Amino acid sequence: MARINGSDIIIEIAESVKFLGFEETIFLLQEARKDKIYKKRINDILSIICELIEIDVDKVNHPNLRDDKRKVAIGMCIYFSKKYYNYTYEEISRALKLNLKFQILNRYHKLVKNAKFSYPNSNVDELISKKINQIDSEIKKKTTKLN
Repeated sequence: MARINGSDIIIEIAESVKFLGFEETIFLLQEARKDKIYKKRINDILSIICELIEIDVDKVNHPNLRDDKRKVAIGMCIYFSKKYYNYTYEEISRALKLNLKFQILNRYHKLVKNAKFSYPNSNVDELISKKINQIDSEIKKKTTKLN
């Protein structure tokens, strides 16, 4: 890939303004920045979760894997992405490259939201109750870096 310098950026912006106008160019630049930011935040949250529950990020993105840790990772990623950034299911799904419908994402979210912490009655509840506080504190520590 060719090296890009400051004048290349200025030329590209000038060409975009000529073709699209000021408002549309600014709008597109803002949207591109927002898109990058939310995808990075969500993937950073997922990385923290995967590290602490000991599952590979690639396994989370594998649609045919039926694993409790995968369910917990997706559920916690949704839970914390909504808690800290109020992202929608669509944004979370797009960032994680999961082709899941609203109902499925909602089900994963409810796994965490409705988990039984005092008396876990499943492996999923037990894993969530063991790790949620640790994950929450790690995300809080790194949130300033994620912003």
